[in-house]
Amino acid sequence: MSEENYKYDTYQEQLSLGWKDSTNFLENILNEIVRHQELIFIYIQQYYRWFMKDQNINTFPEVNLNVDY
Repeated sequence: MSEENYKYDTYQEQLSLGWKDSTNFLENILNEIVRHQELIFIYIQQYYRWFMKDQNINTFPEVNLNVDY
């Protein structure tokens, strides 16, 4: 993800992005999801299998996103 400075506004003690910045921010998030879609799928699959088998928390699946910037 590229290093960009986004302008945050405060509204009722919550941070929000302006519509121009939020479009770029959302685009970056979606690009990362697409880039890691196979790893995300594998994690969700492992979680589902762990949950359905009612396994011990010690065998909870771990996320392994190999970040190669």
